[in-house]
Amino acid sequence: ALLTHDEPIWCDGTTVGHIVSSAYGHGFNGCLGFGYVQGERGVSRKALLAGDYEIEVADRRISASVSLRALYDPDNSEIRC
Repeated sequence: ALLTHDEPIWCDGTTVGHIVSSAYGHGFNGCLGFGYVQGERGVSRKALLAGDYEIEVADRRISASVSLRALYDPDNSEIRC
């Protein structure tokens, strides 16, 4: 699915945020969406990684996964000499 912006982010059946930016990731052969997730008492790393996420695109929910690290070269191994 092609994301643009403002698509709702769902976690375990509840709307928790929205997409603020997106791009096509050629290295992943798919669309990447970047967004904010909110909670009444804040959101912990453990809670972020434990939920079942979906992005709503054109009245359809599409499964999504969370990454808290850079998606390409997260260990900087490509830029270190």
